[in-house]
Amino acid sequence: MQSLALTGPQKAVLMLLSLDEATATPILAEMDAADVKKLRDAAAGLRAVPTTALDGLYAEFIDRSKSAVAVPVVVASWASAQGATSTTAASAAKAATT
Repeated sequence: MQSLALTGPQKAVLMLLSLDEATATPILAEMDAADVKKLRDAAAGLRAVPTTALDGLYAEFIDRSKSAVAVPVVVASWASAQGATSTTAASAAKAATT
């Protein structure tokens, strides 16, 4: 079976849609309006997505998660105040939209 080629924003939309509302809402709240618009536009272009594509997306997410972890903004702000550097969840989501 041929794999479905998904853009970064499409992948982000599918991952967000696979989360429950209580989990997805704070992630979206950290994103700026331009990035949320990119996700809306990507969602508008999606049609039926085969479960095999979702399986591949989840596998890619797990593989990428092994080498990088997003840190929530609250923790990132605290770490920054302590002189550390970190990646925020919003930055990770923004990277997926570019």
